[in-house]
Amino acid sequence: MASGNGCECFDWIFRRRIEEAPVPARQAPSPVARPRAFSDNPVLYAPLVMAVGRVRLNVPVKPLQEKTFSMEICGMAGVPLLKVDLREERLEISLHSVGTLLAIVTSAKQVMGLLEEEPWVLGTLVKEADGERHALRDESGRMLLEITSQEGEHKMTCDSEGETLERGTAVWRAPTDRVPLEHFEVTAQPNVDGVLLVACFLAVTIF
Repeated sequence: MASGNGCECFDWIFRRRIEEAPVPARQAPSPVARPRAFSDNPVLYAPLVMAVGRVRLNVPVKPLQEKTFSMEICGMAGVPLLKVDLREERLEISLHSVGTLLAIVTSAKQVMGLLEEEPWVLGTLVKEADGERHALRDESGRMLLEITSQEGEHKMTCDSEGETLERGTAVWRAPTDRVPLEHFEVTAQPNVDGVLLVACFLAVTIF
């Protein structure tokens, strides 16, 4: 487990990346072309992808039971990094500090990124026949990510040249001194977009 100083350093790196990401005047950032892969992984917001080390984000449980909400998603040191709003059956994920919209998730489980303020569809989550898995598929039907859900845990994987690779998890956690609420700890592997994993986790949990 990361030490307290390690958590604070990680959150500081995140905040610096947010502050240093280019934001053209009167436009949302354009970190990715439509669509773009980052180390064979789909990406919604490249500045928050970590090449070394895992991204860990804490999603509070209580708001997920509401029809509308606005909540903060914090890093391991408790620093708010993202903001999520649910209204009119649509999720919006933004940077906490500057309010820049990063992703939209619709009630049809479409996951969309933003390019110069214009939404583009990365993929749609489709429930598999067994009822325990969702596949994120692009417009051509290619599977980008698979989410396997069991009580208290969601595993996110993808296939690469016949090999199943772990991309991340979302695991229920009891309150701790650092995170005093029930929460899901979303962990993204190196070179995996934590914003995308949060978007997919929220999509299968809420919709």
